[in-house]
Amino acid sequence: MRSLSHLFIVIAAFTHAACAEPVEREQPPKPDAQSQSILSAQVSAESESLSISFTTEDEPTVWTHIYLETDGNTETGHHHWSNFEGRKGLDYLIEGSTLYKWNGQDDHRGWHWEAIAGASVTRNANGNTVMMEVPWAALELPEGSKVSLVIATMTENFQDTLDFMPREGGALTVAVPASLKKKAITPPATDARARFKKIASYACYYGKGQVKALAGRDAVIIETRNQTPESVAAIRKNGTLALGYISAGEAHHLHKGDGQGPGGHDSAYYDRNNDGKPDRNETWNSYFVKAASSSWINQFLSEAKRLREEYGVDGFFLDTVETFSLYTDNRKPMIELIRKLREQHPQAVIVINRGWEILGDLAGVVDGLMYESFTSSYDFGTKSYVRMRPSALDEGRDIAERYLKPVQDSTGLVVLALDYAKGPDDPVIQDTVDRAVTFNMIPEVSNINLDQIYPHHFVGKKNEVWLKKFLTPESMVYTTTEAVNGFPKDTRVTPSSIYPDYIVSPVLDGKSDKVSLSWRDRAWASLERRDPHWIEFEMPTAQPASQVKIVWATDSGEAFPSKHFKVEVQEAGKSEWENVWQTDTNHTKVVTASFPTKKVQKIRLWQEREGGSTARPNLMWVEQVAIAP
Repeated sequence: MRSLSHLFIVIAAFTHAACAEPVEREQPPKPDAQSQSILSAQVSAESESLSISFTTEDEPTVWTHIYLETDGNTETGHHHWSNFEGRKGLDYLIEGSTLYKWNGQDDHRGWHWEAIAGASVTRNANGNTVMMEVPWAALELPEGSKVSLVIATMTENFQDTLDFMPREGGALTVAVPASLKKKAITPPATDARARFKKIASYACYYGKGQVKALAGRDAVIIETRNQTPESVAAIRKNGTLALGYISAGEAHHLHKGDGQGPGGHDSAYYDRNNDGKPDRNETWNSYFVKAASSSWINQFLSEAKRLREEYGVDGFFLDTVETFSLYTDNRKPMIELIRKLREQHPQAVIVINRGWEILGDLAGVVDGLMYESFTSSYDFGTKSYVRMRPSALDEGRDIAERYLKPVQDSTGLVVLALDYAKGPDDPVIQDTVDRAVTFNMIPEVSNINLDQIYPHHFVGKKNEVWLKKFLTPESMVYTTTEAVNGFPKDTRVTPSSIYPDYIVSPVLDGKSDKVSLSWRDRAWASLERRDPHWIEFEMPTAQPASQVKIVWATDSGEAFPSKHFKVEVQEAGKSEWENVWQTDTNHTKVVTASFPTKKVQKIRLWQEREGGSTARPNLMWVEQVAIAP
C-alpha cells in the first residue's frame, strides 16, 4: 500500500493533482472545543484515491464526520444543521472507516445515509494527525469534477459537534484527476467459469515476471502486487486464466478504522486472549479478522473490484478462508462473504484455499478448492521441506471422500493440490503428483515462498496405494527410549487419536521450552471431534505415583487447557481404571493433579466429551506430562 506520509496540501481545484503546488489551510484553536480543535487540514487528489489529513490540538478523537459535496448542487443532498456555506447539498459521509451515500429526497436534515458495499476507507492516526484515503472508484465520479470537504470532530457516539474545518465560509476543494483509474488492458473473460472446469494444469506464483512460464499453464494464481497490468495481459493473451490473490480471513496490515477494536485499531480484528492487541498469525505476521465486520467486507469487496478493473483477472483465489476453524463464529460470516463476492462478480472464477467444511454451503458458488500441503509441506521450525505424516495422509483421503468428491460429482468442482519441495528435481514431487491425480486433483509443486515455477518434469500415475489407511493403532504408539519426566524407559504412550500431521512423542520429550520448535513437534493433539479423548501411559513395571503434572498446549501465545478432564490409574494386576482426580472448571495452562500415593502400572488422562478449552472444546491438546512419586 502506498505510504500516506507525502500528502499534498491543496485547497484549490486543479486538474492534475501530482503537479499541484501544495497549500495549507490553518485556523486558530477553538476555545470551547474541549481540546478537539482542528488546527489544520490537508487534502489532495491522488491517482487512485482522495487523501485527507487533519491535525487537532489534542490527541484526535475517533468520533469524526467528513462530508463530501460532489455534484455541485447545494439543493440536493444533506444539509448540515450549522447551515454555513459549504455545508449544504452534502452527498457522501465518512464515519470512521465507513463510506455512506445520501439517499434521501426532500428531507435534507434527516439521517438518510446508506453504507456503500465494497468501499474501503483507510484511516490511520499518528500523534495528533489523522490520515485517510477514499478510493475514487467508490465515489464513481467523472474526471475533472470537484469534490468539496467539511471535517467535523465530535463527542462520543457522535452526539455533538466540537469543531469544523473550515469553521465558516467555503469548503476544502479538489478535483478528480484525469488518471482516475488504471484500466485493464484486456477485460476479464466472460466464459472463464466454463473454461476453468476444463483446465489440466495450473501454477501458483507470487513472484515477479515469469510471464512466459505462466502463459504455458491453463490457469495461474498470481499476487498482482508483483505483476503489472501489461504482464497480466501477456499471461492471458493465449487463453491462460489469471486468478488474483485475496486474503479472506486475515489482514496483512493493521488499520485504525473505527478505532473501536483491540489496541485502538479497527473493530474487525479479533482479540480472543484479551491482551488488548489484534490476534496475529505469527508465521505470516498477519492479523485475524471478523468476516462479519462491515469494514472488512468493504475492504475485501473493494480489492476484488480493483483486481478486475485494473488487471482484468478472470477470477479470485481466496486465501485464509479456514480461519473459521480457529474462530468458530467466523464460519457463517465467511460463507456470506464469499456469497457476496459471487453476487458482485457472477462471471468470475472463485477458488478457495482449503475450508472444505463449508464447501457444502458453497456448492455452485465456488468453482474450485485448493488443498494446500496435500502430500508434502514446509516445517517453519526446522526450516525444511517435509512429507506429511500418516495422520495427515489419512485426513486427506477422508476429506477427499467426505467433502470434495460429492461436490466434484454434483457441480464439476475443480480441486487443485499444492505441495512444497526444495527444488524441481526433488523425488518427493513424484509422490505428490501421483497422489494428486489418484484423488482427481490437478497437481502443482513449488517452493514455500511461491516465487519459483518448477518445470513439469513428472507425470502423474494413479496408484491405489494412496487409498489405503496409513495410521494404525500400533503406529500411533510411542515408546520412550530413556527415562523422562518421571516415567521409566520403555513407557508406551497411546493416544485415542492423532490430529493431522501431529505425533504423540512430544508429551514425553522432556523439553520445558518449546518456543523454537515447529508446531508439529511441540505437542500432541487429538482429532477435533465431539468425542471423549484420552492419552494413556503404560510403564514396563509398576511405579509409585502421587502426582501428575500436565502442561497444555499453546498456540500464538494463547493456551488451550482442557476444562473437564480426569486422571485415572490402573494398579499392577488390575484391569479396572480408578478415578483419582478430576475437574470440570480448569482454565490454567499448567495443572498439577495430586492424589494418595499408589503403585500404578498405567496412567490415563481422560477428557470428557466437549471438555476441551473454551476456544476449541472438541480438541485435547497436550504439550507435556510428568509424574512424581
